[in-house]
Amino acid sequence: MVRPLIGSLLLVSTLALAGCTDGTGASIPEVTDVIDTYTEEEAFTGGSLVPELLGTFRADALHIGELTMLALKSDGTFHYGMVVACVAGQECAPAAEDGQYKLLHRASDRFIELYNVKDILRGRFQYELVGDTLRLRRTDTGGGEWRSMSRTDAPWCASASDCGLQNLKGAECAGAWECSKNECAFQCDDHADVPSCMFDGSEHEGWYLDDGSELLCNAKCAGASVRCGGPGATAGGYYAVQGEGCMGSLIMRGSCSP
Repeated sequence: MVRPLIGSLLLVSTLALAGCTDGTGASIPEVTDVIDTYTEEEAFTGGSLVPELLGTFRADALHIGELTMLALKSDGTFHYGMVVACVAGQECAPAAEDGQYKLLHRASDRFIELYNVKDILRGRFQYELVGDTLRLRRTDTGGGEWRSMSRTDAPWCASASDCGLQNLKGAECAGAWECSKNECAFQCDDHADVPSCMFDGSEHEGWYLDDGSELLCNAKCAGASVRCGGPGATAGGYYAVQGEGCMGSLIMRGSCSP
């Protein structure tokens, strides 16, 4: 999307043609503050997003039109809380809304536009992202002050699918994201793969996963059990409690559910 600054260009052209007088001999004041050094504004090409922007950012908004929360998702949609009213002596009340966002740039400046489900612009902000701090300055209402929002470890959600769209880091266990009280929480799967001792007494006796189709190692393991390596373990994984394990007492290296 290209937005030439037509007004500025026309003004510059008009002054150039007019010279230094207005036709009566009177000098025309030079106008410099309306000339924008940038000539165009372009959307990020190819529908690309900025992965570092994905997630939920929160802040204490102080004024009407500022954001208290902004969740950006990889499908190009957002959810926000924006201050719409403030009552003296009481906290400002944010209003929630969903929609789609667009990322744009003008030279080195970066912008994000928020459109509601009716494709009406609800806010345009210049932004800067430094680590987990998102700085925003509203520009569609005459320009505002820079405000900082921080990435939260309690991401917003309306359903579990919202969690998957925010590029969140899961826990070190098999499981899935769940949405509870509008916050994402990762739940470890109680039925995660656990090594089992199989084929007792045969030449194939050893530790296997599930139905025995995946052999971890041959070992004398009849009557043995396993435990998940705790914080004190030198390497995460399942360890033999009895019997002969593999690689010493470590049976399967990797993350596991306690």
